[in-house]
Amino acid sequence: MAIRCPACVNTLMTALRDEEISLEIDYCKKCKGLWFDYKEVRQFLKSIKFKKVFLPEVVSATSSSDMYSISTRVRTCPRCMVKLAEHVHCGVAFDFCDQCHGIFLDDGEINLIVAAYRKGKAGSDQVMQDELRAGFSRNDPHATSSIFNAIANFFKEFIESKGHPQKK
Repeated sequence: MAIRCPACVNTLMTALRDEEISLEIDYCKKCKGLWFDYKEVRQFLKSIKFKKVFLPEVVSATSSSDMYSISTRVRTCPRCMVKLAEHVHCGVAFDFCDQCHGIFLDDGEINLIVAAYRKGKAGSDQVMQDELRAGFSRNDPHATSSIFNAIANFFKEFIESKGHPQKK
């Protein structure tokens, strides 16, 4: 069943399919926004078909002149019909449903988030960090650096906690 775009309201989104990995995402032809149901971002990042379309090799954060004009209107989850919460990751604000955990990304936002992730820039939003890590697991050469960073952070925190005894 087609869902309505959170940004365009009255526009029905088109279901795009990658049969190879059994994934269907929703795409708005008008604003070029993407709706991901729970855990679909991680599957999306494993899709060769979708990467070719939505994640071109060259990403320019400054060339946003062709991007859709983003509304300041409150957005609603197309599944639950509740207000979407705004989350920020790597300087990119995206819409998140606290109820069904769906994610809406405006035109170009997936590109900016992935580019930042690949450059090793840690974002602040845990939801998106988890999706990116899971999506870029094993088959991605950039995943290795994330694993080393996680291990390094663990040891850094462990050493710091040993130097500062916990107060009782």
